[in-house]
Amino acid sequence: MDYVILTINGGIGKNIMATAVVKALRKKRYKKTKIVILSSWPQVWLNNPCIFRVYNTNAVPYFYDDFIKGKDVKILSSEPYMSEDFIQKNSHCVEAWCKMLDVKHEEEGPEIFLTTREMEIAKNKFQTQKPLLLLQTSGGIHNPDNPVSWVRDFPLGQASKIIEILKDNYEILHIKQDGQPEINGVQFVTFSNIRELFALVWRADKFLVIDSCVQHACAAFGKRATVVWPIDNTKTLGYELHDNIIANTDHRETHSINALFGEFHIDGWPHECPFKTDDIFDVPKIVESLMDDYKPVEAK
Repeated sequence: MDYVILTINGGIGKNIMATAVVKALRKKRYKKTKIVILSSWPQVWLNNPCIFRVYNTNAVPYFYDDFIKGKDVKILSSEPYMSEDFIQKNSHCVEAWCKMLDVKHEEEGPEIFLTTREMEIAKNKFQTQKPLLLLQTSGGIHNPDNPVSWVRDFPLGQASKIIEILKDNYEILHIKQDGQPEINGVQFVTFSNIRELFALVWRADKFLVIDSCVQHACAAFGKRATVVWPIDNTKTLGYELHDNIIANTDHRETHSINALFGEFHIDGWPHECPFKTDDIFDVPKIVESLMDDYKPVEAK
């Protein structure tokens, strides 16, 4: 066989998970076949030794002539989010994906490969006197003309309480996109190049993040993160490596009309308001996860 072509429809986090799938494919089935990736986020795949080429889905010059016409080629285009195992929350996305591709998953984890220069730049750019804590409260694709609510977002009120407790121990850096909510008094950073974001994750010491690309990047670098889950998708999208904090309330979507094969719409909706209160997490539990010596003050 000349080539195996894997198509990936989805965001950064899904592409990071796909690196674990490709690792399993390379190890168990296509040891010598050249693997080609088609993705909207080719930056995730740079320097990955398991693949031969990666192409942006919207930029494929001569792709048919080079990889399809007259070639012995296998096209892998399974959608793990549509698998019964994923929808019914029976297995992790990576495991469900491997099962759809008929390859055994044996704990292969995600991988991101940075260059020495990328790591050097991150070290020099983010120099701090205290340990660096990355905070992520919002995710998804941001459209300034159509702001959405995302059920996976971290309530800013609770985030502010945690920051107030942690600010003396950590240099806190808030990761966000332009137009997403910021927190008063907290330095934030935006990225147009996700490779810079990956390098920052590699550089940082602690993480308080939502279920989005950063938690997957942490797993790729073997870094433990504190991940907050308003909706418990830890089995399908989480990692045992992390300290997963699940909201202490039932799922009470006030607008579930758009829910199809899951409890929420993956891209968010302007009217999506999943909880009747922002007080959904145990704040001391989150702080304890980030500070080993933290002792909550008992109420008098």
